[in-house]
Amino acid sequence: MLFIQGLSSEMRISGSSAGNRVAGAKKDRRSRGNSSGFSLKNVSGGSAPRPSAEVSGPGSINNVDALLALQAAPDPLEKRKKALKRADDMLDILEELRMGLLNGHVSETRLNQLSRLASSHHGMANNTRLAELLDGIELRAQVELAKLGR
Repeated sequence: MLFIQGLSSEMRISGSSAGNRVAGAKKDRRSRGNSSGFSLKNVSGGSAPRPSAEVSGPGSINNVDALLALQAAPDPLEKRKKALKRADDMLDILEELRMGLLNGHVSETRLNQLSRLASSHHGMANNTRLAELLDGIELRAQVELAKLGR
C-alpha cells in the first residue's frame, strides 16, 4: 500500500501481468537449447501462399482528418467580419459617388468597384429586402457606367 502524506485515503498498486509473461518467455527461450527461434513451416511449397489479411489504418488518422475538416469549415464570426468589411467598403464608395454626382464628377473605377461589390453580395444575402437593395445598387451602378460610356 502507498500512503501519501496529507491525504486520508489509501491507494493500492498491484503489479501487472505483462511482466510475468516476459519472464516466462525468456525462460522458454533458454530451455530450447541452441535453436535460432525462427523456423519456416512447409517450406517445400506444396500449396499456394495464403493472401495476407488486410491491414486497417491507424485510428489517429481519422482524428487528424476531423481536425482538418474543422479547420476548413468557414468560421461564422470570420464570415461576418468579411461581410461587414465589404458593406463598409460599399458604403464608402456610395458616399464618394454621392459627392461626385453633386460636384458633377463621377469616377468610373469607383462605379466598377461598386458594381462588383454589389454583385458579389447577391448570393450571400439571406434577407430578401437586402437582396433587393443590392440588386438596386448594382443596377444603378450599371446605369451610371452606361451614361459615362456615351
